[in-house]
Amino acid sequence: MNKPISKRAFIRIISFSLIAVILMLSAAAIGYNMVQKYKSSVENTYKNALNRLSDHLTDLANTLTKGMYVKSESAKNKIYTKLAVSAQEAKDALSLLPVTLSDEQIIQKYLSQISDIAQYLQNKSMSFDSINDSDEEMLNSLRNYSKQLAASVEDTAYFYTNYGGDIMLSLVPQGNLSENITEGFTLDGTFRNISSEFTNYPTLIYDGPFSDHILHKTAEMSKNQREYTINEARYLGAVFLNIDENELKFANETLNNTPLYCFTTKDGTTNISICKQGGFIESFHKTVTHGDSVYDYDSALKKAQAYLKQKKFDNMKSSYGYISDSVATFNFSYVQDDVVCYTDLIKVGVAVDTGEIVSFGATGYIMNHKTRKLDKNTITLGQAKENVSDLLTIKEENTALIPTDGENEVLCYEFLCDGENDDKVLVYINAATGEEENIYILLKDENGTLTI
Repeated sequence: MNKPISKRAFIRIISFSLIAVILMLSAAAIGYNMVQKYKSSVENTYKNALNRLSDHLTDLANTLTKGMYVKSESAKNKIYTKLAVSAQEAKDALSLLPVTLSDEQIIQKYLSQISDIAQYLQNKSMSFDSINDSDEEMLNSLRNYSKQLAASVEDTAYFYTNYGGDIMLSLVPQGNLSENITEGFTLDGTFRNISSEFTNYPTLIYDGPFSDHILHKTAEMSKNQREYTINEARYLGAVFLNIDENELKFANETLNNTPLYCFTTKDGTTNISICKQGGFIESFHKTVTHGDSVYDYDSALKKAQAYLKQKKFDNMKSSYGYISDSVATFNFSYVQDDVVCYTDLIKVGVAVDTGEIVSFGATGYIMNHKTRKLDKNTITLGQAKENVSDLLTIKEENTALIPTDGENEVLCYEFLCDGENDDKVLVYINAATGEEENIYILLKDENGTLTI
């Protein structure tokens, strides 16, 4: 028979149970308070970022308006500097907000254009090159849109700051609240409306990295090529992947300036895109499993080089590469007459556990590859060396065709140099003018090489 529980034992059990319940309730209360403090902290961060964005956009609009009336070159340079700073500060604030990536990119692109145009005009001014009518039209276009953007964001910031709007709550409406919060009153919905106002934003032709005319450029390799059907493209993709044609199913067609047919394998592990015009393989990507590394940087590079030869991509030179997330990715550039054409770029990814090719990207190659008429160097190699900093020791020399910030290319002498503190530096000297076109710092470690 079971012994009856003594009165003392019973009291202890009750006491311990009550203590446990109290501790659980206390922990829950503490946890709730911590969550609330966290939510409050994040909410304040969002609202501060939104107000900062509003202030910087207002500064941009005002600075662009002031730029209409300044006359001296020194005053104009101050305007250009202010524009670049305000644009960058606005981009930094925007990046902190929980806005859909596609909408953020549209506004970020606009801000980048302001910064790049400011730099472009400042360089013109320093070269004693006067601003022309085309430049004025660019500034007028930016000015009009800046006022529109500043006003929209200012209204949004005022609503959330003065009417108790909850940015975090409006991100994911719950329960009955979802019926009361329409998309137009959420931060994301507001920025979607703002970005849609840029639908008719005009093309700006200027020498900058975010120039619209780059996006509208027709792929060199697709020019004068016939259009392929979906079934023809499916066949080409299957041959490239070395799989049965029936394994590929059509996913969608992109309608950008270089239309693509997109396919995926039935098991969903591989995606491949083929140019509608010309049937060229634009890219493919295969899902990677993360196993133990078997291939180091050099052995993976050999796999990538062999793959390009197998696919009939000749005269390709490896420039840079790195290992990340079990994949070694290498950049290859086309070589014509001993000149490295960096715009004709192909990227190849190798799984370091299996040696399998898991990614391929030929966008740069398709957009730019052609047989070029290369200009002759007007300055000698020796003259170019004289324009390299005395703080650098030249270790290697090449001739290269590099992209300008816009759509053009420029022939340069390329110098790989040793700098101070074991820095590895790439210097590009314009082969026609002797001016420094660009400089990069190479980041080298056991995983490869990147440039900054």
